[in-house]
Amino acid sequence: LAFLNAGVMENSLVRRQIHKNQAFYLAEAGVETTIWQFNYGDLPWPDPPWTENGDVTRGPEVLDDLQDNSVGDYEVKVENKDGPEPKIISTGYVPSKEAEGKMEKTVSVTLEKPPDQVFEYAIASAAGIIAEIPGTEITGDCYTIGDITIEAATVNGDAVATGVVVIDSGTVTGTITEGADELPFPEFDSGYYQYKATQIINGDLVIDGVDPYPINGIWYVTGNVTISSSTLVGPGSVVAEGWIKVQQNSRVGTSLETGVSLISAYEGEEKAIKIEEGTEENPSEVYGVLWAPNGEIKIEQHCVIHGATVSGGEYKIETESDVIYYTQFDEDFYSYVTRPVYLVQLWEEQ
Repeated sequence: LAFLNAGVMENSLVRRQIHKNQAFYLAEAGVETTIWQFNYGDLPWPDPPWTENGDVTRGPEVLDDLQDNSVGDYEVKVENKDGPEPKIISTGYVPSKEAEGKMEKTVSVTLEKPPDQVFEYAIASAAGIIAEIPGTEITGDCYTIGDITIEAATVNGDAVATGVVVIDSGTVTGTITEGADELPFPEFDSGYYQYKATQIINGDLVIDGVDPYPINGIWYVTGNVTISSSTLVGPGSVVAEGWIKVQQNSRVGTSLETGVSLISAYEGEEKAIKIEEGTEENPSEVYGVLWAPNGEIKIEQHCVIHGATVSGGEYKIETESDVIYYTQFDEDFYSYVTRPVYLVQLWEEQ
């Protein structure tokens, strides 16, 4: 009887430990499901399974019993879902949430959304960089998938390429890196921009003779954008399915605090983004990201770009004479650019 009693107790302890481990892994499954939803899921979050939990002012959200099998189930609560550091609280239950004597384990994970690495460069291209116009000055680092060729231009920073860096009558003051790792270039996510948009404009947007013209948050435009004789003031972004053209006597932002990023998904014969020329006394100026994932960017002479200029795929960045690029990195500055990819900042078992 003593041996039998000891065996029964040991069996109970082992089974309890198994259920404890199962509950823990179910909680982890809830965390992974939620991270996937943040990074790749539909926006807005579907309902069901994502539903609000009582507070109509966007309180914690609950993913109820998505796991449904013989092992157990889990429940996930998300706090501060739209904030910079959302928190996931996931609890696994074995054999079920409603069972008496159930085993449960909770995992708490805080996420963060670091900016895309390519936007830390003054110029980043997925198709090589050729800087061959006299007077072109890149005050910051440049990165490309492919080769960098510097002719009669100056890079006051690092030149980083997955291929080779060729310098012919040009200057690179920083470090030259050849054979670098290939960085991921973000993809245009139309659903994200429309979900986050403070304003959606169907058709073309023409801004003519307005100073200042406020852009707050994300403005999503289904057509083309033309800006003439105007000054955009943010912080915010203009996201267009068509091309974006900034004509003479226009400014995009007036400082880092009032910057406006220009993002074009256009793919065709026209330039996706075109900044027309200024003068030596009054250069065309942009405070914000210029990003064309599916087309070319052209910056005419006498322009100053405060922020990253990024092209993707097989598309190029064309620069005329006397253009200055600056890397001016700030997390808030890039908060209206791409859909963030969340990473784990803090993991805790409760």
